[in-house]
Amino acid sequence: MILHENVLHYQVGSPKTMRDQLQTLIEAAQRPHVTVQIVPASAAVHSGMNGAFVLASLDGEPGMVYLESARAAQVTDRQEDVQAITDIWEAIGHETLPVSASLDLISKGMEQWT
Repeated sequence: MILHENVLHYQVGSPKTMRDQLQTLIEAAQRPHVTVQIVPASAAVHSGMNGAFVLASLDGEPGMVYLESARAAQVTDRQEDVQAITDIWEAIGHETLPVSASLDLISKGMEQWT
C-alpha cells in the first residue's frame, strides 16, 4: 500500500477515528504480505495523484486494475490499461520512503490527533 503523506493530516471523522485509522495502518504493516509506504510531501507531483487504483493479479494469471475517480469507478483487465497503471505504480515506488521511515511518519502523524 502506498499513501501520500498528506493523508496523515486530512481529518476524516473525529480525532479518535484518525488515530484508529493510522493505528490500523501500522498493524496492517506487521502482516507478512502487507507493505505500507508513504510518498513524502516533498516528492514531485506524479500521475498516480489523479485517483486511487488497485492492481490485482494471481500467479500465472493476467492482472486487472480497479480505477477510482470522483465521478466513476472501473475494473478492467485490458492489458494496455494494466501495464500503464503498473508503470505508474513502479514510478511512485521510487518516490516512497523506506518502510521503517514510513511507519515512523505514520506514528508521528498519530500524535497530532491526540
